[in-house]
Amino acid sequence: MTELGSPVRHVIAFSAARHDGVTLARVIRAACGADTTGCSAGGVITQGRADEGEHVLGVMAIGGELRATGFLTPTYGERSAEAGRQLAREVQRERTPDALALVVLPDGLTGDCSAFLAGLQEGLPDLPIVGGASADAQRMERTWQLHAGTVVSGGVAAVLLAGPGTVAHGVSHGCSPIGSRKQITRAQDGWVQEIDHRPAWDEVRAYLDGDPQDLNADGIMHLSVGRELSLGGADYTIRTPMLLRKDDGALFFPGGDLTTGDTVHMVMRSPPAITASAATLGDRLARAGDSPWRCSTSTAPAAGSCCSAPRPTRTPSSPCSHGSVARSPGSACTATGRSPRWQGALATTTTRPPCSRCTAHEPDRRAHPRPRGGES
Repeated sequence: MTELGSPVRHVIAFSAARHDGVTLARVIRAACGADTTGCSAGGVITQGRADEGEHVLGVMAIGGELRATGFLTPTYGERSAEAGRQLAREVQRERTPDALALVVLPDGLTGDCSAFLAGLQEGLPDLPIVGGASADAQRMERTWQLHAGTVVSGGVAAVLLAGPGTVAHGVSHGCSPIGSRKQITRAQDGWVQEIDHRPAWDEVRAYLDGDPQDLNADGIMHLSVGRELSLGGADYTIRTPMLLRKDDGALFFPGGDLTTGDTVHMVMRSPPAITASAATLGDRLARAGDSPWRCSTSTAPAAGSCCSAPRPTRTPSSPCSHGSVARSPGSACTATGRSPRWQGALATTTTRPPCSRCTAHEPDRRAHPRPRGGES
């Protein structure tokens, strides 16, 4: 905490599910005097480290000119869309003109994340929304969400970030399609009952070794369903089953947005592909401001596909006060031609070079939609 160089305003925490969230919040407040917002996790990433242990804890301290306001909505698992609308109203009451982004941490085993994000974006159409789902290290039993000493399960914790600067955001995954294209033939309320007129579980377990009986089977963590973003396209929204109803073989997908008639592929995660895709996304974010063009693709592709580019030379950069470019301190803003006033920030505005596959290449950033919430 002392490395921040200023008083801690807020703490975002990710913890192994077996830790007690109330105790964690009390200890963190005693250490730095700030409230904590966070959730249980299946793994924690910090600077240069990743840990999936059973006793791990990772925290990020917010301070300096950056401000954070935490929220906790307990009804996410029961009424996801209404929980999104309720959170939007609470955020609007606290929002200031320099709001940067909203970080959301919903339960990863219950609810309908797509419905939640739709309700949330109704009330916050112009605010970037990012985040990730709470987890319990593949136990498939219970996750928890935390804010200011209160812990719930089946809820959503959120943090509103505000201050000088701009935020870059993107999505990547490391999944590749396997097998033939399939169709969801029966689905309701997050449950997919049938794929190609067969029980959904029968279709999924056909890609696993042996005769798996539940979602704890070897290899299940690498297998998901990809819903095509466009017919015949190479980009997918990735959805992972979290619950199995054994009496009819139905699978529950908390990501939501899987409906009868959707075209899907089974997809397989690959650690090398995950690494390559994340590196490509990081490079694109690092290139922020290097080109006025923005690509219309809404999800981050794997390395070598749409919008990939040679790894750039990385140099320190910050956004100017105009908020549209990233250049080395002291250079002129390309949008105004004037030397900018440099400010601190989380990251810079995302830009992407043109590519051969995209249908839209316009410098007007308003012509391109923000990546849809819930896509991964």
